Amino acid sequence: MDGYSLLHAWRDLAPNAPRHSARAREALIRVLTQYADSVGTPVTLFFDGAGAPKDVPKNISTDSIVVATTGMISRELYEQRNQMNQSRENDFLTVGSMGHASQIALGIAKANPSKKVVCIDGDGAALMHLGGMAIVGTNTTGNLLHIVLNNASHDSVGGQPTVANKISLTAIAKGCCYKNVEGPIKSKSEIIKLIRKLDQIKGMRFAEIFVKSGSRADLGRPKESPLHNKEIFIVKLRNR
Repeated sequence: MDGYSLLHAWRDLAPNAPRHSARAREALIRVLTQYADSVGTPVTLFFDGAGAPKDVPKNISTDSIVVATTGMISRELYEQRNQMNQSRENDFLTVGSMGHASQIALGIAKANPSKKVVCIDGDGAALMHLGGMAIVGTNTTGNLLHIVLNNASHDSVGGQPTVANKISLTAIAKGCCYKNVEGPIKSKSEIIKLIRKLDQIKGMRFAEIFVKSGSRADLGRPKESPLHNKEIFIVKLRNR
């Protein structure tokens, strides 16, 4: 069973708790455990938050430079690289610098105009430094794909809501003069088609992808320090 789908549909369960919170998850687990015990039927429950869909890194060119925003997105990208046995040398995890990923990615793109650069951003981070989108969109040097995963919440710091579901980041990107703007995207098939399309286009591109809020309770963290991550990334970047 999809835990988050049940929680969003069952509003009376833990009514004062955010749907992606530990309190809501624990309440659902208690109820389903009691149900399973009473009927003698095992129940499998999973909480699969879509913070950084697997389809994004899977369909990005393997030689792309990837800059991921702070929090769950970086953690999920790190885990997915391990699961897919992919190198992490091309990934820069922007730990503790909310809102700065797009500008780091832009700097790399300007310094390496022949390379593909991808920024995997969050709605909260994009909103925090909204002016950064204008800087990226009006830039004419480099190849940068700016992806915003929009779950309308600050998942990494408690799940507080953002206003990203009340405005259009896609419309803002168009106003900021990105060469290509796509979104909002909602389905898996659309994500795969979109990423493959934008991966082949040069210049400043933007994509907004709607995702579920919440993340797995057992989502790991990078084993290496941010300093180590930076050092191996710089070495790889210089030797490209």
